[in-house]
Amino acid sequence: MPKTVLIWGKHAVGAALNNKQRDCYKILATKNVAQNMALPKNAQITDAKQIDKLLGNRSDIVHQGIVGEFTKLPSYSVDDLVGNKHNIIVLDQITDPHNVGAILRTANAFNFAGIIMLDKNSPPEGGVMAKSASGALEHVKIAHVNNISNALQDLKTAGYWCVGMDSHTSQTIDDIGKYTPCVLVMGAEGRGLRKLVAQNCDILLKIPMNSQQESLNVSNAAAIACYELGKNA
Repeated sequence: MPKTVLIWGKHAVGAALNNKQRDCYKILATKNVAQNMALPKNAQITDAKQIDKLLGNRSDIVHQGIVGEFTKLPSYSVDDLVGNKHNIIVLDQITDPHNVGAILRTANAFNFAGIIMLDKNSPPEGGVMAKSASGALEHVKIAHVNNISNALQDLKTAGYWCVGMDSHTSQTIDDIGKYTPCVLVMGAEGRGLRKLVAQNCDILLKIPMNSQQESLNVSNAAAIACYELGKNA
């Protein structure tokens, strides 16, 4: 398993450089980017084509003229997240790094203690996820677990309400603020929460919306739920 990750994009690289928990082994940046960012003295000035080449010439990567090789972030446990009783987000088999990155931004914006994901069926913590998180990856703790249902039971024991988001339930998020401290459990798009995970939630809530729209993107749904949770607390 690689001990380093590639991170690209101005905000993502800038945040990683400012994170004392990471070491930076390499920075490649275009001249224009280097003139407008505080970079290490050993940063290599190059052109966009060389950065494209390092990243495999992938058309889906928007690197904004900078990429860095960094050590991975520390591993966290569920116990590391529960100390201050801040809210937590649990992601049940959400594999799209764009969505996870966007949820990290939301978790950071609303002062969540962290995010819990599976060891498997989760995207790598770098690259696309870091770019989508726009720096939030450096501020939000991520704990990986082998079993989401077991983690929910542990969180209940620690005094949390486990609130699952489910578009097919009848109760809405209007009163979500009373379920604090809260573990907000989000399922994968289309499939939603797995049956056993849903059964281990204290309550299932939905976002009320126009009947013509069956569901929202999971990162959008998480943002709405987090806002309502903070507003109504």
